[in-house]
Amino acid sequence: MRFVYGEPALRIREKNKNYIVIGDLHIGAEKRFFKRGVKVYDASAVMAQRIKKIAKENNATALAILGDVKESVLHPDSAERREIERFFDELSDYEVLLVRGNHDPFLEDIIDLKISDELFVGDFALIHGHVWPSEEAMEKRWILAGHNHMAVRIKDKGKGIYFEKAWLVSKLSYANARKRYPKINRNAEMVVFPAFNDLIMGMAVNENIDENLSPIFRNKVFDYKNGTLFGLRGEVIGTPKSLSKKGAPPISR
Repeated sequence: MRFVYGEPALRIREKNKNYIVIGDLHIGAEKRFFKRGVKVYDASAVMAQRIKKIAKENNATALAILGDVKESVLHPDSAERREIERFFDELSDYEVLLVRGNHDPFLEDIIDLKISDELFVGDFALIHGHVWPSEEAMEKRWILAGHNHMAVRIKDKGKGIYFEKAWLVSKLSYANARKRYPKINRNAEMVVFPAFNDLIMGMAVNENIDENLSPIFRNKVFDYKNGTLFGLRGEVIGTPKSLSKKGAPPISR
């Protein structure tokens, strides 16, 4: 397993095959900006080209997407539907594995690909993160999840404040996990992805530590607050707990 430097993407390897794993594409999210008077063009095409570049650089022939392919929660409008179709046409040379997210009802009506609630690649369980993982997933060494759109708030030397995407790596809380799962991997860790779409930042952990958490974190099966946050360039940022203390300033950089 390896983070792709500078990108919200992960490479995993199984049986001599490299997979690029990403999450939360939210194709059609540019509508949010259009309503505010900001026009964004070809966002899905740009994402497809980025993925192809990442795959080529990492010698990957397969792509796994951890859910929330589309922005609409139910039926997409015609423009969003066209963008989804065009996006997957661009990636037709790759084996594409899809996990169902909470934004993905009716996605099967648009693309001719199997969509699974969970996927398993070697010792990796691939989930979206909005519902409880299965027992089979909890027996894997690594659980890869999207949904939470991990990000942190940064304060630079010029006193400007901005946001950056982040990874969260969280260890299992064995006693809490055993309350729900009879069989678990004691060494299991969860990796929570930032959103791949550049238009989607998410709620910074140092603004609201409990915002939009999945049930596995709300029930403390994995230790969210003491997990390690990494920037996209591999730097250690801290933990949600250390960044969310009352009155704590933004991270200085």
